[in-house]
Amino acid sequence: EFPELKKLPSLWTPTYFVASTGQVSTEVVKKYIESQRGK
Repeated sequence: EFPELKKLPSLWTPTYFVASTGQVSTEVVKKYIESQRGK
């Protein structure tokens, strides 16, 4: 359907996001990330 996309090395850039969470546990961060998927 979109032949020009096949020429690209990737649809997304190879970036990442970093933030500090203070006193929030890893489990709380994981739950938050999961709750945000699909929004």
